[in-house]
Amino acid sequence: MKKIICIILVMIMMSGLLACVKKDNPAEITSAKTEDVTTLITDTTTALVPNLPDVKYDGYEFKIANAAYGNTKYTYSYLTAENETGNPIADATFKRNQKILDQFGVTVADINVTTAEFTTLQASQDNTYALATVDLSHVMSLVTKGYAIDFNNISTIDLSMPWWDQNARVKLSVNNKLYYTFSDFTIYALDNTRAVYFNKNLILDLGLESPYQLVEDNQWTVEKMIVMGIDAVQDNGDGIYDSNDRYGIVNTATTVYEAMLTGCNAEIVKQGDDGVPYFCCFDEKDYFVSVYNFLLEQFNRNNVYYISDTNTERTMFASGNALFVVDTLLEASILRMEEIDFGILPVPKYSSEQESYLNVSPNPHALLIPKSSEDTDRTGVILEALSYYSSNYYSENALIPQYFELTLQSKSATDLASAESLQIIHDNVSYVIKIVGTDFSSTIFQSYFATNNAAIVSLIDSSKLSQNRLLETAVDTITKLN
Repeated sequence: MKKIICIILVMIMMSGLLACVKKDNPAEITSAKTEDVTTLITDTTTALVPNLPDVKYDGYEFKIANAAYGNTKYTYSYLTAENETGNPIADATFKRNQKILDQFGVTVADINVTTAEFTTLQASQDNTYALATVDLSHVMSLVTKGYAIDFNNISTIDLSMPWWDQNARVKLSVNNKLYYTFSDFTIYALDNTRAVYFNKNLILDLGLESPYQLVEDNQWTVEKMIVMGIDAVQDNGDGIYDSNDRYGIVNTATTVYEAMLTGCNAEIVKQGDDGVPYFCCFDEKDYFVSVYNFLLEQFNRNNVYYISDTNTERTMFASGNALFVVDTLLEASILRMEEIDFGILPVPKYSSEQESYLNVSPNPHALLIPKSSEDTDRTGVILEALSYYSSNYYSENALIPQYFELTLQSKSATDLASAESLQIIHDNVSYVIKIVGTDFSSTIFQSYFATNNAAIVSLIDSSKLSQNRLLETAVDTITKLN
C-alpha cells in the first residue's frame, strides 16, 4: 500500500478517533481508542488478486521444515494453528490455512526441523518437505550446496505481487537468482526488524518536538534523535552515570550500531545496481568511514547513550530511564505489559536528503524451496495463495493486518499515530546480505563500535583483500548454480 493512501485515510479518521499529531503544537501527542486501526493498512482502493488455478490437490499435506518452530524471537513462530483461541496472530493463521484446505484440499503442516537436520535430508535428496524456513546466518550454506531452487524459475509464483517482499526480491538476489526470500506468509522479517521506541510522556514533559511529525516532514535524522536525547539526560544526583540515571538512548552496542549504519545507508554489504553484492566499507570507503565516525561522535555526546546488557535496556526504558530504545518490532508485544506509554518510529536517516528510512532485519527465517521438492508448480500455487491470504490485500482479518493492529496497541489505547511509521518500516525492511559469513561484521560492531574505536580505516584496509576474495568466490558459486 502506498504511503499516500495511509495519509488520506489518516486524515479521514482525524475526527476524534485518530491518535493525532497537531501541527500547531508539535509536542502534543494524544491517543484515542478505535476499532478501525486495520483501515490504515488495508488498501480498499486496489483489488489485487493472485492468478491462482482452479485445482484440487485433495489429501496433499504441504509440509514445511520450520527451523523457526517455537523460536521466542518471534511473536508467533508457528505456521499453523489447531483452532481459534483469541490470539489474533494464531487466529489469522488458522483461518488462512483453513482457506487453503477449502480451496485446494491441502493441509498445511509445519514441523520442527533444524537447519542441520534439513541439510542432512537434502544431502540424501529427501523430498519430504515442500518448503523450509532458514535464518539468514545459515541459508547461504544451503544455497551454495545447491539445495535451493531459484524462485524466479517457479512459474506459479508472481514475485511482482505486493504480498512478496519487493526489498528482499531485489536485495537478496545474486545475478538475478533468488534462492531465498520473504513474503507476507510469515511475520519473521517484521518481528526481527529494528525500530525506534520513544517514551511519549517524556517527550511531553520535556517539551520536545513530536517524533511523528519529524518522520512525516522527513526530518527524523540521527542528529535530531541525539539532540532530543541530550535533553533527556539526567543524573540521579550521585555524580555517577550508571543504569540508575536517565539517558537519551539505551541499547546493546551491536543492536544499535547495526541499525544505525543501515539507517544511514551505510550497511557493510550492499546490493549493486548490477545485481551483485559488494562491500560498502570498501567500495564506498569514504562514505562508510564518514558515517561511522559521525555515529561515534554523536553517540558520545553529553552521556546521551548508555550501553546496556541484554534486556537491561527494556527495564530502563520501561522505568522511564531512557527517551529512546532501538529494538525489534517483537519488543512491542513485550513493552505492552509494562507501565509505559510508548510510540514506534522508523530508524532515523543520516540526513534529510536520504531517500528512504531503512530498517534492518538482521537474522529472520527466510523462505526456501528445496531442490528435492517433487512438484514445484504445486508448491508455487500453494505458497502464492498462503502469501496472498496473509496480506492486507485479501482481508483486514488476515495475518499482516492483525500483526499491525497487535503491534500498534499501547498500554491504554490503540496507537494509530504509529501506524504510518509501522507502514514505513514494513515497506523499507533492509535485509543483511550474509553471503560471506558474519565474522568481519561482528568485528566492526563488537570490537570497534562497542569499544569506541576510531581506527576503522586500518581494519578496512587490512581486511579488503581477503573479504573481497571470499565475496567473489561466493558470487561465482551462486552464479554457476542451475
